[in-house]
Amino acid sequence: MGGARGARRSRPAFLPLPSLLLLLSLCFLPSTALADSLYDPSDPILELDNDNFNASVYGQKRAFFVEFYSSWCGACIGYAPTFKKFARQLESWSSVVQVTVVNCADDKNMPLCREHQIAAFPTLKYFKYNSASAGDAQPFNGDKHDLATLPLQTSPDHLTVGRSRSPAIRLIVNCLQVAQMVHDNWATERPAEWPSFEPIAPSTTVKEIWSAADGANLVAVVAQEEPAALAWALTINYAGDRRVRTAIARPDHIQVVQEVGSAIDGKVLVYERGSARPVFISPEKPTFAEAQEKVAEFLQQALGDSLDKAAAAAGAAAPGSGAQAPPPHGPPGSARIVTSGGAKKQYDPAVWADLSQYQLTCLLFQMQLVDLESAIAYMLTREIPRRATIDGEDLRAMKDWMAVMAKYAPGRTPTRRLLYRLNEWVQAKYTLTADDWTAQVASLQLELGNPLPSEITWLSCKGSKPNLRGYTCGLWTLAHAVTVEAHKQERNNPSFSSVSSVLSPFRHFIVRFLSCGECAANFAKEADKHNLAAAEKTEDMVLWLWNTHNSVNTRLAGAPAEDPAHPKRTFPPKEICRQCWRSDGSYDQDATLQFLVNYYGNIKNDPVKPDPEYTVKTFQDGKVIEAERRHFNPRFGVNGGERVDKLEEAERRLDAERNRLDTAPLRSGRELDDFKSELLGTPSAARGQSRFLLVSLSIIAFLVIVGYCKYRRNRSKFWKTFYYDNDFKLPPPADRPMARGPSEEAVHRLR
Repeated sequence: MGGARGARRSRPAFLPLPSLLLLLSLCFLPSTALADSLYDPSDPILELDNDNFNASVYGQKRAFFVEFYSSWCGACIGYAPTFKKFARQLESWSSVVQVTVVNCADDKNMPLCREHQIAAFPTLKYFKYNSASAGDAQPFNGDKHDLATLPLQTSPDHLTVGRSRSPAIRLIVNCLQVAQMVHDNWATERPAEWPSFEPIAPSTTVKEIWSAADGANLVAVVAQEEPAALAWALTINYAGDRRVRTAIARPDHIQVVQEVGSAIDGKVLVYERGSARPVFISPEKPTFAEAQEKVAEFLQQALGDSLDKAAAAAGAAAPGSGAQAPPPHGPPGSARIVTSGGAKKQYDPAVWADLSQYQLTCLLFQMQLVDLESAIAYMLTREIPRRATIDGEDLRAMKDWMAVMAKYAPGRTPTRRLLYRLNEWVQAKYTLTADDWTAQVASLQLELGNPLPSEITWLSCKGSKPNLRGYTCGLWTLAHAVTVEAHKQERNNPSFSSVSSVLSPFRHFIVRFLSCGECAANFAKEADKHNLAAAEKTEDMVLWLWNTHNSVNTRLAGAPAEDPAHPKRTFPPKEICRQCWRSDGSYDQDATLQFLVNYYGNIKNDPVKPDPEYTVKTFQDGKVIEAERRHFNPRFGVNGGERVDKLEEAERRLDAERNRLDTAPLRSGRELDDFKSELLGTPSAARGQSRFLLVSLSIIAFLVIVGYCKYRRNRSKFWKTFYYDNDFKLPPPADRPMARGPSEEAVHRLR
């Protein structure tokens, strides 16, 4: 193969090969076309990237609650409004814990997200006080496929609240869980900058609490057993507000028992300055929002409207917020929100203005090669290497899917050869690192002339915004094309199983490697719902994926991640396949199958962009002496007639013969040409031409030699005649006698 050929050539010793391939692999990473932020500068959220994450998070005197998200992930798009509300709830907590986000769809953040082992989105992590590395982060232990619940965590490994609560209650539970994480962090670190979570002694009086309140207007006593999440949340909420002093009591506190009786667990008592009796006693186990609202209400009464206005004019927080103005989000000199352009990018609604209506209609309902190649490139260079190590069931799932891709993925011959070689390489692995995978993809790219695009470009899958449609659309398109190609190749193969050979590998790959976690989980549910195991025939395989895709589109219609310019609907629409629809509004499956085979088997190489080029280099003594850029030969078009396995086997044999002939360099050129002619199946023509040329040259050489001999003989005879014939001789001088010529017998002998 190409690697064997490369081993024969000497190279300048600049970098070790693995390091060089890792460096070159950066050239094949897609562009940052999907990296627009889901959050605005007005949100109380600190958005960090690879450049400032370490300086902003590590070594800080506060904690960070970080969402690692992807801007194209449908679950992340749908969860963003909830996370914004959550951040506003915790805005006054920023001196203790800062709500933060990182967009892993941004190319520059890929090393950061891999370092923190972010394999699915969204992923939530809590970075403790004075964190020093990624190992100090505590993963969120909730159900990451249903993040709207964000259940209450009563201990680091046990979650108790189910999914029946309303969205408002879920948001409150959200705050309580973070309060638990902060308390656990405080219990081990005891940071001096944080409020104390120590409960007061049972005998402590309200007067003693007031004496330690340092001029506060209100005292809130929260009586709660461990885990006292509500008490911790209120303590954090008012840690920076000198107007409110919170105290955590146990249910057996003497004065609290005197005020409320025996049923006191989870109750909040509010005292105004100068009052020995509480002005408010909450119901049992109030929510965080209810307790916060009551404290704000009595605080407003204590201060009066005039003080509220003065505080607002001075830049203090509004009384109803229960806190002073929060400190800056981040270290001095850092930006509060990090975006690619410093402000939210605006999009022109006329996203297709550069295309005519005819072009638009054609492009939206065509299989475009650029979409397939971009989907394959994004999968190989971004999705698979997100995790630092791939092993176990994850590696098994990837091997199965790469085997499917190597055999049935559509595309140009160089692209299919890349998949074939990559599959051969990965099948021999028992464990795999992201660096090894990335280096191998980069190496194959170089060997085969960079068949995969370095810049991700969408045509039919283009969305109205960079983070809409794109990869998920391309992935669906690729899956449909694979099932159609498998149907074409295997429909007459009675031993072929669609489930084990195509559908099951695709299902496992999506579940384990699609970084949108909720999307992956929902696809697994759809696979079970539509009985994947029953699609044994190749026709059933094509129709099963089509039916499942339509079911997903129906479920996602109107969802936040839906592109308003491309509403979700069933496919194919009547505009492009009237024969697929019956009069009752249902699909005719026979007609639909024929349409799908034709549609996904007819891949267009649209001339919006020129055909890709590749570079041919000539080496001598390990140095490049010539480089030429060429376009692909027409026979290397989409799904060309070449059998990739046959091409690879022929090249492998050619490399083996070249290595064998290395020991006889003087004979290797001629023998290698003969072997290559035989290998390519045209020995008679090549050898016939060589033999004809050899015979022709031999005849010409013989005639030249004969002519030359005749010429020499005739030339000698002429001069002899000229010298000895008296008719041609000049007379001698008068004083010298004429020489006597040779006798006739001597002349005859000379002749």
